[in-house]
Amino acid sequence: MFKWLEKYFTFSRTERNGIVVLILLCLLVLIAPRVYFYFKPVEHADNSKYKAEIEAFEKGLPLNEDLTDTTAGADSSSTHHDTTIIQKLKRRQATYFEFDPNKIGVEDWVRLGFTEKQAQSIELYKQKGGKFYRPQDLMRLYVMDEEHYYKLKPFVKIDLSALPKRNYDRY
Repeated sequence: MFKWLEKYFTFSRTERNGIVVLILLCLLVLIAPRVYFYFKPVEHADNSKYKAEIEAFEKGLPLNEDLTDTTAGADSSSTHHDTTIIQKLKRRQATYFEFDPNKIGVEDWVRLGFTEKQAQSIELYKQKGGKFYRPQDLMRLYVMDEEHYYKLKPFVKIDLSALPKRNYDRY
C-alpha cells in the first residue's frame, strides 16, 4: 500500500546530491556575514566635529553663529562644503509678515523661510496660472510642508477682489 507513496517521496542520487549542495550553500550564506564581521569589525566614523550641528538638527533649533567655528580644523574642500550647508540652513530662518501669496515675489518667499529653488517653484506655479483663493491652497504646493504651512497661515491675507470668482463647493 505504501509503495505508491515511496514512488513520489524518494529521491534519486543526483537529487540527493543537489539537496546536500543546496543546504551547504544556505549555511554558507548564513555564516558568511558573521565570519566577515568577526575578522573586519565595523569602523564608526568620528562625528565629533559635527556634534553641534547634529544636536541642533535633532532639537529642531536654528543654527547659531558658533557652528561655523566647528569647520575651522577641516580641510579646505570640506570646509567650503560645510559652510555652504550652514549658509543654506541659515537662509531658511524665516521672517514672518502679512502677505498675499498671489502678489509676492521670490525674495519675499525666501524671507518667509523657503530656499531660492522652492521660491522659484512657487513663482513658476503662479506663472502657469496657479492662484491662491484661500490659505489652504498653499498646501497644494509640493514645497510646502505641514509645519511650515501652520507657521505661515496666520500671516496669509488674500485679496479676493483682485481674483476671478471661484466655486468652492467642489472642494
